[in-house]
Formats: sequence, C-alpha cells, structure tokens
Amino acid sequence: MAKVLKIAAVVVAIAAAIPSGGTSLLGAGLMSTGIAATAAAASAIAGGLALGLNVAIAMTAKKPKVSGVQTSWSADPDAAIPIVFGRTLMSGDIRYRKQHGNKNKWDTIVSVLSGCGPIHAISQTYMEKEPISFSGGLTGVHQIDGHDRIWQRVQLGACPEASYLAPLVGTPPAWTTAHKLSGYAAVLNTFEYDAAGDHTLTSTPRFNWLGEGVLCYDPRQDSTYPGGSGACRWNNPATWVYSECGWIQALTFAIGWYQGPNNIRVGGVGMDIGAIDVPAFVEAANVADANAWKSGGRVTTADDKWEVMKSLAQAGGGEPIRYGAILSCFVNSPRVSIGTIGIEDVIGQASIATAQSIRDRVNGITPRYTSEDHFWEQVPAGTVINTDYRATDGRERTKMVAYPMVQCEAGETPDQVAQLAGYDIANAREAGPIVLPLKLRFLGYRAGDCLTIEDHPAFGNIAGKDVIVLKRQIDPSTCTVTLTLRTETPTKHEWALTRVGTPAPMTDSTSPAPFSMEQPTLLTLVATTTTTATISARAPTTDLFQYMVFFAANTANFADAVPITPQIVDAPGAVRQVQEIDMVAGPRFYWAVAYTADGIGSDPTGPLAVNVGGFDFGSASLPSGATIARASTKNRINSSGSLQSVAVDTAAIEYHPTTHAVLGVSVEPSASNEVTNNGTSGAVVGVIGSGGALPTGWTMPEGGAGVTVEVKAITTIAGFDVIDIQFSGTATATSVLTLRPDNAGSAASAGQTWTNSLYLALIAGSFSNVANIQLRAGSEAGGTLLSGLTSTLSRYTNTRTLTSTSARQVMRYNWSAIGAAINFTLRIALLQRELGSKATSPIKTSGTVATRAADALVLSWASRNVPDGAITVRYTFDDGSTQDVATTVSGGNATVPTNLSRAIIRKVEKV
Repeated sequence: MAKVLKIAAVVVAIAAAIPSGGTSLLGAGLMSTGIAATAAAASAIAGGLALGLNVAIAMTAKKPKVSGVQTSWSADPDAAIPIVFGRTLMSGDIRYRKQHGNKNKWDTIVSVLSGCGPIHAISQTYMEKEPISFSGGLTGVHQIDGHDRIWQRVQLGACPEASYLAPLVGTPPAWTTAHKLSGYAAVLNTFEYDAAGDHTLTSTPRFNWLGEGVLCYDPRQDSTYPGGSGACRWNNPATWVYSECGWIQALTFAIGWYQGPNNIRVGGVGMDIGAIDVPAFVEAANVADANAWKSGGRVTTADDKWEVMKSLAQAGGGEPIRYGAILSCFVNSPRVSIGTIGIEDVIGQASIATAQSIRDRVNGITPRYTSEDHFWEQVPAGTVINTDYRATDGRERTKMVAYPMVQCEAGETPDQVAQLAGYDIANAREAGPIVLPLKLRFLGYRAGDCLTIEDHPAFGNIAGKDVIVLKRQIDPSTCTVTLTLRTETPTKHEWALTRVGTPAPMTDSTSPAPFSMEQPTLLTLVATTTTTATISARAPTTDLFQYMVFFAANTANFADAVPITPQIVDAPGAVRQVQEIDMVAGPRFYWAVAYTADGIGSDPTGPLAVNVGGFDFGSASLPSGATIARASTKNRINSSGSLQSVAVDTAAIEYHPTTHAVLGVSVEPSASNEVTNNGTSGAVVGVIGSGGALPTGWTMPEGGAGVTVEVKAITTIAGFDVIDIQFSGTATATSVLTLRPDNAGSAASAGQTWTNSLYLALIAGSFSNVANIQLRAGSEAGGTLLSGLTSTLSRYTNTRTLTSTSARQVMRYNWSAIGAAINFTLRIALLQRELGSKATSPIKTSGTVATRAADALVLSWASRNVPDGAITVRYTFDDGSTQDVATTVSGGNATVPTNLSRAIIRKVEKV
C-alpha cells in the first residue's frame, strides 16, 4: 500500500504540473458562445441508453504484434533491418559469410545487431548461451583448450564509422575497407575449423550479444523544451541519449532516424516534431519512470509502424492515439477531475454503453514477457486474477496477452508485466463507450483528461462518476464537440499497482525432453546467376542426424514445396551447398529438412526467399541480355563526376556526382530543349552595357534597378559550360530585375505542362537584402524559389501547367528595399525548357532548338527462361523506390517504358 500511495502521489503531482488541453483552453470566453440547452438534453440521454450497446467503438485495443526475434541467428541477407531498444539480447542477422584460408579452415561471418545506430553499448558475448570473453574483452581472440579458435570485432554503428570491421585473422574475399556498415551495430566473427584436429570447432556455434540499444530524443534533457535541461535536440541525433523508457523510445520512433550524406530515413515513422503531442509523451514518460516501467527488445523495419508504437507504449502502461493529424498518447495513472459535464451541456443525441462486451470483460490475464532468466525467451508469468471480478462473473474468464517489449532482468520478479495486466483487466470492466455531443466550451479537453458527470437522473448509471476522454471530434457546422468517454474507477490504480508478478518456472534440466529432430541452421543464399541459385545450410550437430534434403517452391508455403536434392548424407554440423539450375526468373523459396536414420524429419528451416534472373544495372556496363538503342548522343554524369556525352546507341550509365557510385542506367523519352543557347556562346566578360555581354539570345529587359550586372568569367568546369555573373550596387527600386535566357524556341499553349531547369551555384557574396530569386515560366505565377544555394552546382526545376502561352524561362530578382546594398555572384549552366512534367538529362544547345532521341532499352527475358506472355516487372530506381508494371514478353523480349516514375533504373525483376 505504501508503494501505491507513493506512486499515486508522484503521478498526481505530475498531472498537476503539466497543463492538459482542458486547463489550457477553458476559461477563454468560449462560454459566451454557448448553445442554449433545453429539456431535450435529458430526453437525448434517455434515448441514448437504448442505443449505447450498438456503438461500434473498440474500448479494448488489440494488443500489439511485432516480429523481432532476439535469440536466433538469422541468415537472410535480404532481411529487414533490426532496431534494438533498451537493455536486451541481440541475435544478429548474417549479412556476409565466406570461407577462406588453407582448405577453407576459416569461416568469417558479419552480423548486423541493430540499425539506426549508434547503439549505446555491447556488453557481453554468449556462445551456446554461456558468456565468453576475448583477449580484448569484447574484441580479440577466444581460445578453446588453450588454442586460438574464435576472433571477434564489434562496432556500435556510428554514422559514418571511422573504419570497417577488419578481420583479425585471414583475408576473407570481397570484404574490404569499402564495407564500413555505417549506422549499423555489427559484429565480425571468424571461426577456425579442423574436422581432423583436436581442440577445435567442427560446426558453427550459436552466438548472441547482450547490449543496450539505440539512442533516443528525451525532451526532459532538452533545454529548449519547457522544463527540460540539457543538450538533447530532436533534430540532432548526435545529442540523443540512451533510454529504457517506452514513451521516450516511442517518441523517437515517431521522429525516425535519418542517416547518410542525403539524410535518408532508415527507420521509424519520420514525423515532424510539430505533428507530435510532445507534452503528452513527457507526462507519460514521467509516469512510467515513477512506476519503474521499462521497455526493451527488438523490432524490425518490416514491422507495421503503428504496431511498433503500440508495443512501446504498452510497455509504458498506455497506448498511442491518433488525434486528427497529431500523434498523442494516453497513460494509465491516477487522474484528477478538471471539469464537469452537466445535463445542460449535452446538445444532441447521446449514446451510453453501460458495459463492454462479455468477450473483453475478462477477470484474469496470463501475461507473456521476455525473461533474462530464460535466456530472453518469451515466457508466461503467473495469471493475474481479480477475485472480486471473478466472484461477480461466477467463473474464471482469462486470456493470454503478449507484452513483447516488457522484460524482466535476471533474479527479479515480473512485477511490471503483472501491473500492466492488472490495468488491462480493470480497464476492460469500465463502462463505455460513452458518446456525448457537447457545447463548444469542451473544445479544450483532450484524450486522457478526467471529467465528472453531473449527478443527474438523466445520466443513468454514469451519473456522478468520473470519466476519461478517449476521443474528441469537432463539427464546425453545428458548433458541437463530441467526446467519447469511459468511466474511471479510482480504486483500480491501487489494485493494479500492487500486483506482484509470478515468474515462469525454470525448466528442470534433469527431465528428458520429448524427442524432436533438430532443424538445420544458417540457411543462406550463396550466389545467383541469370538461371541458377546456390544455397547452403548447416546440418544439426546431434549424433542422431543422418541426412538432409533441400526443398523449393514458387510460393512461401512449404506445402507447395518439392525436393530439389536427393538424401544428402553428411557429418553432424557440416555445411552443405547445393545449386538449382535452369531456373525461370522470379521469386523462389527454399527450405532444408534434417532426418534421422529412421526417416524422422525436423521442422523445415525456411523459407529463404531468392529472386533469380533479374537485370542488375549496378555496374559500368549493361548486364547480359540487355541492349539499348538511341538515335542521338546523350549527356550523363560519369564516374569522375563530370558531364559527358555518350555515343549513339550507347547506354548512359549514371554516377553519383560526389560519391561517384553507380546509380543505374538512364531511360528517358525523346525531349527538345527550347532554350536555343544554353551555353556561353556570344558572352563577353565585363559590365553589361559597358563592354560586357550576355550569351546570345539572353536579355535583361527591365534593367538592374540600380544594380550593375557584370559577366565575371566564362569557362568549362567538369564538362559544364558555365558563366559567372555578378550583381552588385545599391537598389533604386524594389521592382524586379529579370534575366531572360530564352527568347526563341517554340511557342507554348495554354493547358500544356512545361518544365524549366538550370544548374546554379552561389560562388561569391551573399543574398543579403535580396528578397527572393525565382525561376518562372514567363509571366506565369507559381515560380520556384531558388533558395539554399551553395558553391556546388545543383539543378533547380520549375514545372508549370500554363494558363497562357508564356513558357519561356525567366529568373526574377527582387531587392528587399530601396537603398539596400546588393552583392552576389551566380554560376549558371545548362538552362533547359522542355515540354513535360519532368526535367530530363541536360541537352546542350548553341543557336537552335536541340532534340535528344528516346532510349529503347530491350530486355531479353528469354535469357532468363521466361516464356512469352504477360508478366509483372518490378523496377528499382536509384533512390531505392520501386514501381511494378504489367509487361508483355513477345519474341522473348520486352522494351522498358520511358514513362516510369524515375529515369534511372538500378534493377529489373520479375515478381
């Protein structure tokens, strides 16, 4: 009881310290806009009682489901990225495995423990569930009977990592300094095998690692957040801190993790902080900390994001709430009523359910939690029963509920999961849903606020009771605020918070387990070609193992699988490779089954999904079976980052301009550049009007409004013909200065869509006193603001569906005020105006309109064993996005469309 009173006092203090929506918005004069209530309010309540049980609102939310596996070593190279929270066991996903050395005695494995790094710590390595150490603690060599046999390096996943995981022995193939795994907590292990020797390994042992997961944004440690103190900032992951609080983890998951030079989201939801009800998460975090509720475990990027949010919130004693466009949350804690709902406040048809469904009104829950005593397996705790509810029901009604992110450390009792189960039982007994249409003064109340129902006969069974706001809806047309509520019984908190968990029993190691043949392990894709797939698996280590059979199917259902190998007799623990040949392109699924000499089979290991026979454009030349035709030259960025013209009928393999990595092959429709001189022809260095000249066809009809325009340089940089133009002086007007590089080319028509583009850089000065610079289509509205310019040439575009016949490119410069000092220098290159909604690859012009022919990329699906007919093709683009397209193979071939969602294609696969 003392613990409950202490916790309740803390929670009430927290609730008083943090303003809710009700306290912040009430009393603002809204009552003066009130809608008159009449006796109809009472009749609406009475009528609503009959309809209450039919309201289709789920009072008991479905329990979260996430797919993280903490104890099994996974060998799927295409598996989703794991994200580890809190202190927990990590199993590792194998992303590299190769044998090397004399007689392939060394087996090197690289395992990813968690993405979204860096994580906080890796503290312990386990082999076959037993802790082991290395010569350097976590790194170095581990000896077996005095002999060096296992080597290990670890990284926490800094982004970028300073170096790659260098092997400590041998030289594994295709593992180089280019394989840093930045942003991934990872481990490199090398195992030495010698089947004929002593004191050595004969099979791959099971490895796990204990660690502390990803860093989080905690507003309470952010001095820019009201009441916070510290350097933590939501938009700077370098300042984030380690946390075991489920609400802080959920807030961070909602924000997401962004990494790499292009700041790509690699995990989480990716919400802006303005779309999150941060005070609600802070309040919930304070409650969870006061109750010593922690969260830990593993999820993956393939898990449903809402399910992940629910599982983290569940560990913190509540649930997330979609609140219009805002993400908020609700936490179970003692509440103080901050308002009263009177009978005259009800202004429409009410609905009151006096109880939840019989299925949800359980009186007991058997909670499942993750137990360190059971080597981090999910196990059931003792059933939590409310004896008063059971006496009322006349019988026991229980169910099992999983709490996937709730853990119990070694030697402790699972009190947290018992308390959360207690809350779930008590909440299932509350009356609801209660739906009340109310006056506008209730606009300020939000989910989690506690109100009191007036003790009026018309309210029936809920008269005089406290209620919790679950949902708020606003109807502006009727000035009605509809609150969905449930009753709140204050005594449930004392009962729930005094639950003491009963741990799951430990397995009696002296009792023989029923026989079950061990499964094969480490089912791995070794390699693929256009028509083959090579896979491997490790046989069980038990002496009862006799042979192994590999199976395959075109679906992920083992019932559809057929054997692709005979009985393969091997030694226990041996690794066997097999190859399936003459395959048809598309997805293929593999399993391995181990058998005893009596033919007793294990459960199948798998499926291992493999996509065979695609076309990969990740190298400097086209893959086999791909040809391209194009009736003109074409410009592309080459491997040195320069603009280069490729010949007729030659593939334009595009490279990243700064990293110089291959992006893929460019496939585009025909396009014409209507800017007739997008180079430097005719330009003269000097002040315009005093010897200097813009390129031929470029005009500046409005003058400079007091600003001098000077051509500073004309040159070629990395294949780009550039002109440097300085704008300097004192503004005599705020009217615009316009630079028009496009005064010829074809006329446009209203209703057409045109795209203007150019490469631009700010190489000197600043935009001080420049109100804005816009790229526009003639006199059309809707220009593109040219902001964020750097000294690196970057492409800017403006796409506009015309309302007039003016499509020609215009750059407009607006000065901020008369008398303002202006001084900046722009580098301009490759201006382009083309019909269509996208900017295509640059087309150089020198006096006339120039046209680039369409790319015709033809894929030979016959070379991948795909017959003629309809198929679905998946295109993977340079940014990782995909597009599925219905395609017809005719004569063994199919032509890639030129109107895909992106122009640069990295991979083509049949799905």
